[in-house]
Amino acid sequence: FKRYLDIEEEGSNLIFWMEVEEFRNIPPSMSHFLRSRAQKIYDKYMKRGTNGEVHVSSGHRTDVVALMDNPRVDMFNDAQHAIHRYLYEELFPFFLSSPIYYGWKQEQEREEASHNTSEHKKKEGFWASGAS
Repeated sequence: FKRYLDIEEEGSNLIFWMEVEEFRNIPPSMSHFLRSRAQKIYDKYMKRGTNGEVHVSSGHRTDVVALMDNPRVDMFNDAQHAIHRYLYEELFPFFLSSPIYYGWKQEQEREEASHNTSEHKKKEGFWASGAS
């Protein structure tokens, strides 16, 4: 899915979601680091015109900016939820009909068939050896 997003120039949305997950695990007692990390996430993904700009509303941007002086681990929750919805509802259905997905699915089916064949041969070998 990430490879598909990168090709569609939407990969920053997934990376934003993952970085916010990491951000949420920062202990609130580390306020200086929390503030620094919040600013980096905002500058990289939410600031207008950046290369990694994600699909969030101006309201989400405003809410995050308002919390920047006193950041909280949940300050990106609404933006993260919006990105999750965008990935799941807008991009994932297109991924499921993409050549990347079909190639991955065929590879998985080949690996499963190969695994099943080798398991079958192991069982045949067990019974053929006279063990029981």
